Amino acid sequence: MKAWHRFYRLYYSRIYGFVSKMVPEQWAVDEIVQNVFVKVWLNRNRIVPEKGYGDGLSGYVFMVSRNEIMDWYRHRAVAMKFRKELAEELSEEFVQNSMVDYRIISGIIDRIVASMPSTRREIFISSRYFGRSNKDTANRFGISIRTVEKHINLALRQIRNELAFSLKINPVDLSLFLKSD
Repeated sequence: MKAWHRFYRLYYSRIYGFVSKMVPEQWAVDEIVQNVFVKVWLNRNRIVPEKGYGDGLSGYVFMVSRNEIMDWYRHRAVAMKFRKELAEELSEEFVQNSMVDYRIISGIIDRIVASMPSTRREIFISSRYFGRSNKDTANRFGISIRTVEKHINLALRQIRNELAFSLKINPVDLSLFLKSD
């Protein structure tokens, strides 16, 4: 365990600095750095510092960091696509005023998600923005799949109601686009 603490102290600030230069959101930097240490810990018995990975252990750690960053950007692209498609559908279907477009709706959705209780928000982001399954999300948060489903349903209901109020449309109509899994 001493070796792990020494490793953590040696690499934490280096990994954190590397990731923070590549990722703009603070919460994502924290999550990526945590994921790097989790992966190193889970693979600690398979790591051979002298072989591969560029310059040994350091090369391996930064390869894992780079892969986590790439995964984050891939998930971010999926999330942005989800928000854009939802906002465009809502714009086309419900918003007749040409002044309101998907960027405005996307901004409203972002504000609604940001206002959610932290657990609900994190579970919703994990599921909808990062595209993780309910099972993966449940494992990540250490909760049951049913609890994940409940949080997602509550989040979708909140988005539907608050978005309908903001756009002055019927929340029932929004339910066609905000289905839960």
